[in-house]
Amino acid sequence: MALSVFPKKTRFSPCISLGVLLVFALFPGICESIVTIDDPSEAVVNVRNYPFFVALYARGDCAGTIISRRHVVTAAHCVCGSPKAGIPVLFADGRKIVPVRGYRNPACVFDCKKDGPNRCDVAVLAFDVDVAKAGDAAIVPVYAGKDEVGRAMEIFGYGISGKASTFAGNPKKCRKAKVDRKFRMATNVVDRVNGKLRVVEYDLTNRPGEGIAEDGDSGGPALITVGAKKYIIGVNSGTSEKNPCEIGAVDQYARLSIHYNFIQNAMGGEVSPWVTWNKKTTKCKKIKNKKQCGKSNQCRWKKNKCMNKK
Repeated sequence: MALSVFPKKTRFSPCISLGVLLVFALFPGICESIVTIDDPSEAVVNVRNYPFFVALYARGDCAGTIISRRHVVTAAHCVCGSPKAGIPVLFADGRKIVPVRGYRNPACVFDCKKDGPNRCDVAVLAFDVDVAKAGDAAIVPVYAGKDEVGRAMEIFGYGISGKASTFAGNPKKCRKAKVDRKFRMATNVVDRVNGKLRVVEYDLTNRPGEGIAEDGDSGGPALITVGAKKYIIGVNSGTSEKNPCEIGAVDQYARLSIHYNFIQNAMGGEVSPWVTWNKKTTKCKKIKNKKQCGKSNQCRWKKNKCMNKK
């Protein structure tokens, strides 16, 4: 596993594991990984086709999902130890925006000193600008139902690649697998709900594109489709497995249905922030290039000048 520049997030947590393993380790301690049964190249997808997916800090570090015009849901442990300037959030279309507030559930308080698969491992990030438009496919609502068991789900990540059989009985090899920095999607089924954690097993049931999250990519989504609409049912919290690449490994997601009211209240500003970040104010007038001006969410190009947004 790569070491992270944000060491408090270092943990056994997920990347996507399809029958092939993939991990994108830019920073030590965090990676995104997918292990698949099939050829890993068959699992590669274009991240721009999944605009709800975001990366925190860097691609291959923690992840999250857009759930409203100005909110992202992720794992609470990804917020622990965040820099004062805030968490850079990277969007599928290339934008990078820093949130202004982070929320955790006051009825299920996450403790940064007790990391690991955890039912309270949920956080909501709030932005002071729109990160998606109302009705946009980039917004995935939180599922409120309690009937997740048996439902097919989709999971996502960057990372290492290889065949699952390669890593049997060799956890060190799992963590040192080849890195190709490609975005992949896998499928699985919610096997059971253990207390308030959603449990998924990589059991080789010949499901097309079957996979499981691996080391890294914490906070990444588990999505289901009801009718023609996608919903997020969980955020990746982690695994207790010594070798998460092996067939039979179990992964765990914090169950969002039990956090549904908290998430709605956080989006409505009815919850006190867990953390606030001091965003640096960009002096837009010093930027002379229109393209560079457009890269800042604090600036706009008007009358051939770069100006701060009001």
